[in-house]
Amino acid sequence: MNKLKVIDLGLIEYQEAKKIQEEIVYRRLAGEIPDTLILCEHTPVITMGRKGKRKDILVPEEFLVQRGIKVYSVERGGETTYHSPGQIVGYPVFDLHSYGLDLHRFLRNIEEVIILSLSEIGIEGKRREGYTGVWIANRLELEKIAFIGISARRWITFHGFSLNIDCDLSPFSWIVPCGLKGVRVSSVKKILNGYASQDLTVESIKPKIIENFRRVFGMEL
Repeated sequence: MNKLKVIDLGLIEYQEAKKIQEEIVYRRLAGEIPDTLILCEHTPVITMGRKGKRKDILVPEEFLVQRGIKVYSVERGGETTYHSPGQIVGYPVFDLHSYGLDLHRFLRNIEEVIILSLSEIGIEGKRREGYTGVWIANRLELEKIAFIGISARRWITFHGFSLNIDCDLSPFSWIVPCGLKGVRVSSVKKILNGYASQDLTVESIKPKIIENFRRVFGMEL
């Protein structure tokens, strides 16, 4: 059974977390550490993946600067997304030699981790055929609640996923999330609409994410 190491960085600026992630990737490549899941929240930031385009940001740069939102182009898959406090961000640094060298299966497994975690708090997460991520049905419309963008270096994964818990969703209207025009974005707080039977926060949901990574990937903490 593979080992899983978890590092919780708390609230951290994106570039600082990226430097730590790069060090973890280097150490995983060298075989110094086991598969590692980095969890954190980010100060407000927009990231553009390899397919991201500046036209996917719908507001002027000055508008973002005034609100303290930085923009970075990064090497992950996917397009443009937004991170902020109130959102769980996870970076699984895993060796895919242990998982069939199958990146698509790895993506589906991350979706399964999120779907299982949401089910434990009464939310039914769904996959949407042809798209990566996790969605929820709000009335008759699908809304995206989790975003995934992965890269791999010599079969070691980096970058990862984000799950909206209790974050300001308005900045998603300032971008074209994942290149999907008109897509609606949701969060745990929005879906439960104040009817939650428990205090659902980033900190209360992180243990569910960790446990479901362990279960889905067959790992030992």
